[in-house]
Amino acid sequence: MHLSYKKFNTYLQDLVRHVLKIDSLKITAHTLRKTAYLFAVFRNAVQSDIHLGAHHADIKNSDRYLLDAQTKYEIIKEQGVRQKC
Repeated sequence: MHLSYKKFNTYLQDLVRHVLKIDSLKITAHTLRKTAYLFAVFRNAVQSDIHLGAHHADIKNSDRYLLDAQTKYEIIKEQGVRQKC
C-alpha cells in the first residue's frame, strides 16, 4: 500500500498526538528525518552513510541537516557536562 506524503504526515501526526496526548503537537516526516540525523550523529555514523540513508536528492540539503544535527549534539553535550559539575 502506498501512502501519499500528505496522508503519511496526517497518519503520523494523529498517531503521535494520540500516544503523547498532546493535541497541539506537530510531527511530520521532516521531523523524523531530523531525528534520524541526530541519532546518527550521536552514534558517530559515517557521513557518507548518513547521506545515503537520508535519501536527499541534493547533497547540499543533506549537509544542512547534518550541520544542524552536529550543532544540536554539541549543545546537548555541553549541557550534560554543565549538569554534572
